[in-house]
Amino acid sequence: MFASELGMHRTQLGHIEQGLKDCRLSTIVRIASALDLTVSELLADVHTKSKTGR
Repeated sequence: MFASELGMHRTQLGHIEQGLKDCRLSTIVRIASALDLTVSELLADVHTKSKTGR
């Protein structure tokens, strides 16, 4: 299972995937590395929306 390869629980990874939880930069680096991507490639199409709507 991918989450176990990263050393995290599947629920934690699921929450990150669904945008329910934020994660540390080190976790993003681990995910990118496991997918054989750079962090820039992993985050290339990510669009953020502030919680205040600004």
